[in-house]
Amino acid sequence: MADRPFSASELAEPGEAVRVCRRLLAEQLRYVRTASAFYRRKLGDGPDVSVDDLAALPFTTKDELRKAQAADPPFGEIRAAPQSAIIRLHVTSGTSGRPLAIGFTRADHERSCEIGAAAYFAAGIRADDTVLHCLNYALYVGGLADHLSIEHIGATMVPVGIGQTDRILDLWDDIKPTVVFSTPSYARHLAGAALARGREPATLGLRLLVVGGEPGGDIPETRRALQGTCSHEYFELDKGFLTAGTLTCALHLSRFDLSDGEPLDPPAELPLEVYPVVVEDGRVLIEVGDGPLPVSEE
Repeated sequence: MADRPFSASELAEPGEAVRVCRRLLAEQLRYVRTASAFYRRKLGDGPDVSVDDLAALPFTTKDELRKAQAADPPFGEIRAAPQSAIIRLHVTSGTSGRPLAIGFTRADHERSCEIGAAAYFAAGIRADDTVLHCLNYALYVGGLADHLSIEHIGATMVPVGIGQTDRILDLWDDIKPTVVFSTPSYARHLAGAALARGREPATLGLRLLVVGGEPGGDIPETRRALQGTCSHEYFELDKGFLTAGTLTCALHLSRFDLSDGEPLDPPAELPLEVYPVVVEDGRVLIEVGDGPLPVSEE
């Protein structure tokens, strides 16, 4: 595929892109009103709906969608394509109520891959990468859809899923991954598992970490660098263990909070120095202050 996985309309001049968006939205609204009983009632039988009419349209709530599907599972009156055209079914997590079914036609699948590919290309994934997909391949949309989107870029996908940490580390030097796609907490878990085997995470050869699925990746407090020496004694913390938001010194097992460097267990009493991290043009920049590191001399 092309070096950049973007559609022609996405690369168009702003004025042309707006005209394309207005036309496609009007076509989509016309289609769902014709094909879906739910949206036909919602949008009425009047003239075509345009972008200018959006502000006057009624909101659609999740409770409405649940009721429409419950009356005739799996899709109910929301369905806007014949059953024979639906090639995949996912469901939402159901954390706020009854899960919603989501049907994909082949055209939906192609659009999903194209949009997802553009997003992951923007995140830095390229065709020559080997990507470990370490998220759940369950009923929800993300696992498989994200996999296929990254594959659409041309990258080599390794469908790890969950619960495969030891197996992946066993095969690491054979697979030679350059990107890990996971939750922030799993990335920490994987780093800790590597350290437990005596393998420094920095030597794993990863070029990029792409995270999602839980808070953390976009929270500035999680993007910190800590001093590399324990504040209790002069012991290298790169020999320690990373677990869910903490760093454990391997000498006396004092834990430190990754967000602020505060000690959580004795014998350490002094916090670690924390340095802001900035990523600019693919470079990781760490702002290191002046003065000695806080280390107890006792």
